[in-house]
Amino acid sequence: MSYFDELLNFCSKYKKVYCYGAGEYGEKVLQVLKRNGISPEGFLISEGEKKELDGIPVEVFGSFDLVKNSECGVILSLHERYHENIIHKLNQAGIKDIFAVTSEDVNKKISRELSDITLLQDLMSEEADVEFEEDYVERAENILKKYSTIELQYIFLRQMGGVCFWMYYSQQRKQQPSDKYYLYFPIAYHTENNNLRNMPNNFLMTKLKGEGIEVITFETLGFWQFFVKNYKERMHINNGHSLLSMSDEFNQAVSEGKLDVNQVFIQFNESEINRGKELLKMLGVSDYICIANRDSAYRRDIMEFTYGPLDVIDMYRNSDIDNFDLTADYLDKLNISAVRMGAVAEKRVKSDSKIIDYVFKMRSDFADVYLFSQCRFFISDSSGIQVIPKLFAKPVISINNAVFTTKVDIILPSNENYDLMILQKYWDTGRGRYLTIRELIEMEINGEEEKLDDCRPANTLMLYHKKGILPVKNTPEEILDVVKEMLLRLNGEMEYDDLDLQLKNKYDLIKSEYIKKGQYFFNMRIGRDFLRQNQWLLD
Repeated sequence: MSYFDELLNFCSKYKKVYCYGAGEYGEKVLQVLKRNGISPEGFLISEGEKKELDGIPVEVFGSFDLVKNSECGVILSLHERYHENIIHKLNQAGIKDIFAVTSEDVNKKISRELSDITLLQDLMSEEADVEFEEDYVERAENILKKYSTIELQYIFLRQMGGVCFWMYYSQQRKQQPSDKYYLYFPIAYHTENNNLRNMPNNFLMTKLKGEGIEVITFETLGFWQFFVKNYKERMHINNGHSLLSMSDEFNQAVSEGKLDVNQVFIQFNESEINRGKELLKMLGVSDYICIANRDSAYRRDIMEFTYGPLDVIDMYRNSDIDNFDLTADYLDKLNISAVRMGAVAEKRVKSDSKIIDYVFKMRSDFADVYLFSQCRFFISDSSGIQVIPKLFAKPVISINNAVFTTKVDIILPSNENYDLMILQKYWDTGRGRYLTIRELIEMEINGEEEKLDDCRPANTLMLYHKKGILPVKNTPEEILDVVKEMLLRLNGEMEYDDLDLQLKNKYDLIKSEYIKKGQYFFNMRIGRDFLRQNQWLLD
């Protein structure tokens, strides 16, 4: 039974159906219901003065006398962060049967079902500063001379990792010329309402374009709204969300080392280059690496994800910026700076640290991108921010790696000949020992016997927590060792001996067993010294 069959069957059981939530989610649920001949009795809200939604009454819950028990069903049409409290209220009112709509349902299933309606609505509802410029007609005609159709789709850019989609797809477009122009309307949903001004990085958004492919930005919004108004017959919406899930082709290409990680995707114009040079002067850096530690600030303060289970995930994926001090001291002796990256952070670096705390100095969307473009390499916990240096073909060191496969996380465009990783260890309190790599892979692939969260990495890490499997973070010494290895690699001085080759082959053999079963792995070599010191991981 499909998702929509379940929703419609739920509605068919009741004389009256109400939707709790009359915002963006409520509007989209209403469109689905109306498309299928169902009109809700009303909308419920916790507070506010909204009186109706598309002619259907909106009432504040508590002042509204619900028909109880078997006569009434309620659809939760608002973000899941509110579900628990509202379900409790409804249960107290005698409503037991509730159909909960999640953000994933809205952003993927429902939006896909309604893409032919909502995509154009979303595009045209954004406010452009400029409604018409003299060159719009000429620009439109030039596009239509070269391309028969404008294929309009959503692209999911909720987090920086979403740029992966664009990287791979733009590369494929170059290899497969088409008479279609592929145009993408970005979805961020940091909050419940999309806004082109509130993307993960607004400067980076202006660079997401190429031959026959473009992501709409605030700067180009006016032109594309003009295009829809005047050339709508040349627009086509086939599958509004074709890029919402990472393709197996991409995962396989990365896992097998076939993705071109030497390609530079972004070029700066002369003005941007001069601006970037001034930025480096102000920071006082020339030769430097970029570093970042994952903490809770971004998902809490920027993305506004505050529901409880994420605290568990943070325990497994976050780390302490102080653990980079040893590395920064070593680099300082080589006249190499360490610049701390990130949009926000919970903790400042220590006053006597050699780390330059750019996050708290002069952080901007442009600076984020430019600093990555000029660094030697980037080292951080596994996070979407790692995608930005890959846009400039910069090597990445991933520390405290929490997972191995695409079964539980989106894969980073990487190659073991350029990129390195070291793993956080997992202590199993029940067995009184650390888990091996094989045991961890088995947990990722086969351990979802209980679904605790829709997010695959979250579900895996919550299962670890439930089973008493606890993370042990990389030490400052382990981080310094892998940084030294990367420096040697970049200088062409790195040598691996027979033991290193033997250990690498052992890890590759473990991976090959699961690749045959359709699982794909992050393509990063495990740090030499880390693997030498933890050979038991390969048992």
